[in-house]
Amino acid sequence: MPSIGDSLRQRREQLGLTLEEAERVTRIRSQYLEALERDDLDAIPSPVQARGFLKNYSDYLGLRTEEVLRQYTEQKGAARKTIPLLRTQPRRDGAAPPRPIRRRWFSMDLVVAAVISLGILALLVWGAGRLMASLRERTEQAQESSGFLIATTTASPTASATAIPDEPVPAAAIETSEPSPTSTLPPLPLPSGRVTLRLIAQQRTWIRVLIDGRQQFQGRLLAGDVLDYAADRLIEVSTGNGAAVRVLWNGQDTGLMGALDEVVTRLWTSVAVLTPTPTITPTVSASPPPTATPPASPTAPGGPG
Repeated sequence: MPSIGDSLRQRREQLGLTLEEAERVTRIRSQYLEALERDDLDAIPSPVQARGFLKNYSDYLGLRTEEVLRQYTEQKGAARKTIPLLRTQPRRDGAAPPRPIRRRWFSMDLVVAAVISLGILALLVWGAGRLMASLRERTEQAQESSGFLIATTTASPTASATAIPDEPVPAAAIETSEPSPTSTLPPLPLPSGRVTLRLIAQQRTWIRVLIDGRQQFQGRLLAGDVLDYAADRLIEVSTGNGAAVRVLWNGQDTGLMGALDEVVTRLWTSVAVLTPTPTITPTVSASPPPTATPPASPTAPGGPG
C-alpha cells in the first residue's frame, strides 16, 4: 500500500500540476506541500496543521480525504486516542483549521487592567481626602474668625433715659441744668510682681496673648502646643474655645479656661485671676420741671344759684 506522500505526489503528477500551482489554489506553502509528499510530517509546525494541510491538499487533488486522514492517524500510532473525523464538504480555499484557543487565567491584559483599576481607585480616594480636608479647614477657619470677632469686640453700652416732655421746657430750666455726669470705674489695682503662665493646647483653637498690655502672640494652636510667658504685672489671654486651653499659673494647674466653644478672656496677675466685664456708662438727662396747677376759685356763700 503506497504511503500518504506517494499517493499525493502520484495524483498531482497525473493531473499535470506543479507545486507552485497547488500553492496558489490551496494557499499552502510549497515547502509544506513538498514535506507532505515526502512523508516528512515533522517539518510541519503542529499535528493540527499537518492534519489540516492533508485534508485541504487531498480535497484539491480529488483523493478520498477520509482514507488519507485515517492512514495519517494510523501512522501517528493506533494506541493514541484518535480525533473523530468530521464529514465536511471539500474545501477549495485551502485555509487551515484554526488552532484551539486556550484560556489562561493570568495574562498581561489582566495585569494591565488591574493596575489601571487600582490607579483610578487610589486617585478617587486621594481626591475625596483632599475634599474633606479642605471642607474641614474652611469650617475651622470660619469658627476661628467668628471667635476672633467676638473676642476682640469690646461691649460698651450706654444707658440713656431721655424723657419727652408733653409741654415745652422753659429756657431757664435748660440753662440751669448741669452737664450729665459720667460714671467711670477706677483702674484695676494690679499688684507688681513676676507672673508666669504656661498655656497647653488640648485642641485646635485660636488664641491671643497680651503681656503687660502688649500683644505677644495671635494665631492658631494645634493640640499639644505649649506656650510659656512671663510678665511683670499682667498677662491677658483670649481664646475662641475655652475647653481647648489648659493654664498653669505660677506653676499651679488651674484647669481649662472655659467650656467647649466658649469665647473666654482671662487676666492673670501675680496674686489673682481676673475676668473682665463690659463697662456700662449711664447718661443722666434733664427732666422738665413740674407744671403748677392753678388753685380753684372760691365761691361766695349766698351767691346766686
